[in-house]
Amino acid sequence: AEALAAAGIEFEVVPGVTAGLAAAAATLTPLTQRGVASAVVFLTGHEDPSKEESSIRWEDYGRLGATLCVYMGMKNLETILRRLQAGGLPAETPAAVIQNATTPRQTQFVSTAGNLALESERAGFGAPAIVVIGEAVRTPSRLASLAAQAVERDLAALT
Repeated sequence: AEALAAAGIEFEVVPGVTAGLAAAAATLTPLTQRGVASAVVFLTGHEDPSKEESSIRWEDYGRLGATLCVYMGMKNLETILRRLQAGGLPAETPAAVIQNATTPRQTQFVSTAGNLALESERAGFGAPAIVVIGEAVRTPSRLASLAAQAVERDLAALT
């Protein structure tokens, strides 16, 4: 919008849902959930390249206990995850890359904070993607398990 305004080009802002929320919703990942995560933080993984160093203190976020949504983080994913772990984020923390969220080409890769960077790269994941880090990443598999149990229960009731 700033570039368009500076160039004298008319534009309209259409409110929408931010990619972090959309990616989480599309994968049934609740960013906050009672007993799992009470906070969500949206961070950029790719700051202005002319900056000499990152202004994000990743180590601080590593001990926060919140769900972290990282925009544009694929290029720096290994460094981001290493710094989060240096701050106290356990390597076993669930983490996911959601590529092309909400499009027909949407794919997801789930691993742990300790393995996500290397494994998602080997699996061919890249930008555009949202990275979600935290215990909330476990919820979709829990939901699928609960749904399967409900189907089994309903089938048993029919027989």
